[in-house]
Amino acid sequence: MKIYVVTRGDTLYSIARRFSVSMDDLIYANQLQNPSVLAVGQALVIPVSDIRHTVSRGESLYSIARRYGVSVETLRRANPSLGASGRIYPGQILIIPLSGEILGEIVVDGYASNMSESTLRQSLPYLTFLSPFSYRAEGNGAVTPNFNVDVSMAESYDTAALMVITNLKESGGFSSDAAHQLLTDQASQDNFLDNILATLRAGGYYGVSLDFEYVYPFDRSSFNQFLSRLADILHENGYILVSALAPKLSANQQGFLYAAHDYAFHGKTSDYVVLMTYEWRLLAHKLKPMKIKSFENNVCISLFT
Repeated sequence: MKIYVVTRGDTLYSIARRFSVSMDDLIYANQLQNPSVLAVGQALVIPVSDIRHTVSRGESLYSIARRYGVSVETLRRANPSLGASGRIYPGQILIIPLSGEILGEIVVDGYASNMSESTLRQSLPYLTFLSPFSYRAEGNGAVTPNFNVDVSMAESYDTAALMVITNLKESGGFSSDAAHQLLTDQASQDNFLDNILATLRAGGYYGVSLDFEYVYPFDRSSFNQFLSRLADILHENGYILVSALAPKLSANQQGFLYAAHDYAFHGKTSDYVVLMTYEWRLLAHKLKPMKIKSFENNVCISLFT
């Protein structure tokens, strides 16, 4: 299997031809609803273990390796006929291995709302976490599920289910007021934590994924205090904490999506942090190369749109 990132000018036909797979296989592997529409930057699963590349004039082992995202040494091992010189010539056919080289491990978190059982079963073998979206947190501490996903199915695939909790309103949109009440009112917060633990114990969850958005900027300190308390309670009871955050360009970025999210604090308090990179569309005109330093090794990049 290979992950291919769509570039300008790509079509499903050209990608299928490039990797010698059928368009039907590509459509099925990626569950494409509209195969004629691809977005630049879209990630596609290519269901192949290796491909055959015919060398063109002007190509080198380095350029071919770079094109397919493998190392030159990997190409040498897959094509022993190259010999010590590694010399290639136009018309020569090279085997490009696309699997079997383990470069490390990744943690894959899949959000799910309403999906068929067949789609869920196809996805679960590739997920570390299944995150049904979501439980709705009320200002008084009540927790209400609002999704149609069979969480019990996750265990049979060795996938850990997470209890996703949001401050979404029943009518839609995020409630800054509900978050404020939960972060600052002791009675509401106590009720909220009791309801979380009761759901965790009854629902077979591995932990909590907290997605509080549009939190008032002046609640930043209260958010940190609550996060610390939640982490302590979850860890004492054998659960993990995942925090979902909007992507920032600086630590002090202003706005409802960003100001209340203390990256460094979330990074050291949570077991994993999910960066909701689809929100970068709101910052596209400001994007610059950046390095994420605060989270160390517990960052998940969320690519869901």
